[in-house]
Amino acid sequence: MRKLDIISAVILILLAGYVIITAGSFPQSTTTLGPGFFPTLTAGLLAIFALWQLVTALLQKKSEDAPAPPKSSLLAIFAVTGVYIAVLPLVGFLVSTPLFLIAGGLVISEDPKRKWKPVVLSSVVTTGVLYTVFSVLLHVPLP
Repeated sequence: MRKLDIISAVILILLAGYVIITAGSFPQSTTTLGPGFFPTLTAGLLAIFALWQLVTALLQKKSEDAPAPPKSSLLAIFAVTGVYIAVLPLVGFLVSTPLFLIAGGLVISEDPKRKWKPVVLSSVVTTGVLYTVFSVLLHVPLP
């Protein structure tokens, strides 16, 4: 696990550095925050947390435990996500997204038979909020 943490931290630090350098080439604004502000901020936070992960991994003892195999729920989430990606262009955002969120919520739920109502409600509300913000307010076309 320690080796995996070190490798992933180094990759994330390199990615953050690339984003910071690339965002620095964006046009600068003198009166407001320019287009490179948010990517630089996000990449800076990523670099800080990746550095934290790297230092923590380096300070761990050298015991090399094999990572546990992924749980079936993780594999099910990958499958649900794959189906969502395939179905999204065919049926659209408003149909596929709540179904995706419901399926994902039921997969990770501890007791899907009792917890299905909050999963369905939060999925429909989340889809409605996303549609309202992006499609109606920001005029971003959704599939």
